[in-house]
Amino acid sequence: MGLTESDMEALRFGGILHDIGKITIPEYILNKPGPLNPEEAEVMKSHPVAGYNICLPLKKNLGAALEVIRHHHEKLDGSGYPDGIKDEEISTAARIMAVVDIYDALVTDRPYRKGMPLEKAVEILKQDADNKKLDPAVVNYLIEFLAEEQPVDTAQNQD
Repeated sequence: MGLTESDMEALRFGGILHDIGKITIPEYILNKPGPLNPEEAEVMKSHPVAGYNICLPLKKNLGAALEVIRHHHEKLDGSGYPDGIKDEEISTAARIMAVVDIYDALVTDRPYRKGMPLEKAVEILKQDADNKKLDPAVVNYLIEFLAEEQPVDTAQNQD
């Protein structure tokens, strides 16, 4: 994607630490087998700021990764959280983490649902890009990457 060395480092550390704030979320919310009620959802939405605050003393070492930790739930249209920033206010690394984080949440099993098939997850990501929530370039790059990584079913290719 033509990322700078700084973006790559922010993404690497941000990818590792983006959900560290979840250690402040009560276990009954993290592992709830059903949908969160509005109060629980607000508590869950606090994890990016909590993670940012946990990591802030490491600002000298983490640099732009702090933006990834804080902004990985922001949306291009400003409807995300915690700061409601939009468009170019969201760093490239945070835009990438937002897409990857959503993809991971869609395809992996959660306490409240089974992971969905790749095709359905890709459809949702495309819709979010079309609706100006996610960066279309990042979504397209992920889709291309996933297409390259899918194993070929050799049984179908045999005569």
